[in-house]
Amino acid sequence: MPRFKAVKCGRGKCFDIAVAAALTALLLALAVLGPACGGKTETPVSFDQATIDAMEQAVRDVLNKDAIPGAIVGVKVSGRGEWTAALGLADRETGEEIRATDLMRIGSVTKSFTATLVLELVDEGRLGLDDPLADFFPWVENAQNVTVRMLLNHTSGIVDDYQNPAFWDIASTDPLYKWQPEELVKASMGTKPGVVLGADNNYSNSNYVLLGMIVEQVTGKKLAEAMEEYVFGPLGLSETVFPEGPEFLGEHSHSYVLVGEDCEFLDMTSGIDPSITWAAGANISALEDMKVWTRALGTGELLTEETQEERLQWVDVPGLEGAGVGYQYGLGILKLGDFIGHNGEFSGFQASAFYLPSEDATFVVMVNSNANPSGSQDIFLAIAAILFPDEVP
Repeated sequence: MPRFKAVKCGRGKCFDIAVAAALTALLLALAVLGPACGGKTETPVSFDQATIDAMEQAVRDVLNKDAIPGAIVGVKVSGRGEWTAALGLADRETGEEIRATDLMRIGSVTKSFTATLVLELVDEGRLGLDDPLADFFPWVENAQNVTVRMLLNHTSGIVDDYQNPAFWDIASTDPLYKWQPEELVKASMGTKPGVVLGADNNYSNSNYVLLGMIVEQVTGKKLAEAMEEYVFGPLGLSETVFPEGPEFLGEHSHSYVLVGEDCEFLDMTSGIDPSITWAAGANISALEDMKVWTRALGTGELLTEETQEERLQWVDVPGLEGAGVGYQYGLGILKLGDFIGHNGEFSGFQASAFYLPSEDATFVVMVNSNANPSGSQDIFLAIAAILFPDEVP
């Protein structure tokens, strides 16, 4: 789970600056072209109006309480209903309303993509979960004792680069600096974490930067190409990209952080180069893609059954709770109660994407400010509590 750093000020808190098959393709084509002669289009089942009203009010309550400009929300429960909402503003300056199709950064949800790519390579026999890091990058501290599995579930003991003052000297003065993955890893070295390898969870972007580097070494492809080949393409995620720079290539929401003693909104839409998180947090996506992804992540659609079972082996995440339930972490996937998925934040954008296997229920929430560092999660939990009150304490 991403860490959120806040300092008290003024009226609240302000903040310092994770190939479609032929049949699938055919079905998609039919969906676009329309039904065959004599056929009928299938209208999505809708929730009853009282439930819709309650969910919309839950979103508005969080937006209003935390001064978040806008949110995009998608919920789909098999046999029960679907609901999509785009509420608030995409651009505070122009007053432009947010759209359900707007692109947003998804932060650490990127880790679930990177992990899935790694696990697909495991299924191909090109990697092993218990392969030592020394097989790939022997120059990393303690590499002979760290495994691919430990990188995936954050039990490697490798700390985050942000703990290095030299890293912050660059990040705070030149947010558009183009980081190289090796730089990020080297910035994380030299600090002893004091954890038990393979057992204690110590959430660190550095683990996923290393996993991205391993993918590039094993496949001989740039990470963006590998993401497209192994994840985006097979699932038809046409709006999801692993960006090379800070710019958006399509209609998107703006994002905002609160800064200064007066906690003023600062537009940070393209204010930080995503290379600072790279394989740990760079992806951009849109709601419909995220709904497909969240269910695929929860069901193991791209993995063998055996590898999905490995993915869902959990370790506790100390000090983190949500709705009174402690977090657990698997192989690039979070568990909160019986909900599984991931959340993330980057440059003011937030995303929460969770799946409830027992109900085949998908939840995606994307917001455009970190005015509340858990805004997207708060919305997700509020909606989940309306639909499945027994699942949210």
